Amino acid sequence: MIKCKGIQKSYDKIQVLRNIDFELAEGEICSIVGASGAGKSTLLHILGTLDSPDSGMIELCYTDVDSLSKNQLAHFRNQNIGFIFQFHHLLPELTALENAALPAYIYGVDEKSANRNAQLLLDRLNLSHRMYHKPSELSGGEQQRVAMARALINKPKILLADEPTGNLDQSNAEEVLSLLLEMRKEFNITTIIVTHDLNIASRTGKIFTMRDGMIVN
Repeated sequence: MIKCKGIQKSYDKIQVLRNIDFELAEGEICSIVGASGAGKSTLLHILGTLDSPDSGMIELCYTDVDSLSKNQLAHFRNQNIGFIFQFHHLLPELTALENAALPAYIYGVDEKSANRNAQLLLDRLNLSHRMYHKPSELSGGEQQRVAMARALINKPKILLADEPTGNLDQSNAEEVLSLLLEMRKEFNITTIIVTHDLNIASRTGKIFTMRDGMIVN
């Protein structure tokens, strides 16, 4: 489902990723751990097609993403990849329901169907009573669960989570992580979690450690 070979990336002549080889099968889950600056988030952004490598090959969902045009890549990303970040990046003027449904609107799903699907997800994530609240009216844990619903709304094949619990207290972090693992298993989504927390990493099927832009285990 995810395959990359020889990935290299530099910014301002500073090499951030060094000859990365990485594979993950359909439905697998792994974590990527390492110190700040090791290249974890850069790798995740490249795997999510938010950035491109200087060299190397990336295949996602059995598609050579380098062969796609800018518009094709945006459509591919919207259809196949869900993102959850440490900071939720919800749009403040939209309700929880509208934020969750936004990728479906972009994909072209009619508003009624998109909203119905968003309602079902928010209900599964214990947010049925908060659907029409705006982000400023939600707790941090609730905002992150809305972000999770947004990531899942288009039924992606790949889910990428960058420190998804890093901005939450322990109780909310545990709830968000448990729900994330539950939904991943139910929908058989190939999942990568970037984290500093070895307790979180231990709950995934594989652990990759990064150091100085390389995967070292």
